Amino acid sequence: MKFGLKPTLRINQAVIDHAEGTDRQGAVVVKQLYASHYFQSAIDISVCVQDTAQSRQKGFYLITVKGARQAGLTGVKGLLVRKVVVGRTLSFLEHSLEHTRDDLQAGSHAVTEATDATVPK
Repeated sequence: MKFGLKPTLRINQAVIDHAEGTDRQGAVVVKQLYASHYFQSAIDISVCVQDTAQSRQKGFYLITVKGARQAGLTGVKGLLVRKVVVGRTLSFLEHSLEHTRDDLQAGSHAVTEATDATVPK
């Protein structure tokens, strides 16, 4: 990963839980096991929760929580590096969420178009 002034090697463990009886609810947890520098620990949790207010639609909420503890980002140099690391982390998160939204919307349109083509009007 490119964070700060030099690339960071990270080793992560991922666990995926899929709710029984539905294909739209589940969770993904990614825990950092090792980082070559900058990060002492990190965890990312993403959960899909069905929108029960609109049960006839296939909508859901994607809830993402991320946490990290940085190492060695003290002093003047650390202040500058921290600013870059935090900025790139936020930028990566925004890009990732936009990409996820675009993929879901593209899939949604493909399903709608296929359903419209097969259902008599």
